[in-house]
Amino acid sequence: DRSNSDPNDLTDMGEPVWDDSFDIDDPEMQSRMMRICKAVQEKGDDLMLVANAGRQDCFIQQYAEYRRSEGLGFPAHNITDDLRAWIQTEGWHHHREVGFIGDRLRLASATYYVDMNPLDASASELKHLFAQWEQVVKDAQAEYANE
Repeated sequence: DRSNSDPNDLTDMGEPVWDDSFDIDDPEMQSRMMRICKAVQEKGDDLMLVANAGRQDCFIQQYAEYRRSEGLGFPAHNITDDLRAWIQTEGWHHHREVGFIGDRLRLASATYYVDMNPLDASASELKHLFAQWEQVVKDAQAEYANE
């Protein structure tokens, strides 16, 4: 919630608003996260993703790969403790994409790099790219809402 933040202070991100329905231990939630990540990757050209600028995947994709390589199922129930241990070891490069508060994962994000410098881009270019991102997420949400 940015309602009380200073719009001129880029470091003032406001107060977090948690989605209490988010439960990483629910296999359906894990599947939804995987679908959104895949949708972003499939629209990489529209979103101006830059493949050589860094990782272009979500932590949940790498975590799923790890679980499968260990002979563990994915999606699966009750993965919080295993996910936390993975982030602290093999998944360390994703540590900024997850946030635990107490025993619960409260923050899940992904990092993507785009071929646009916000300092050089026009407002219309930034708005267009933002609209592309919003549409990808909206389409992915509509897809799993209709399942």
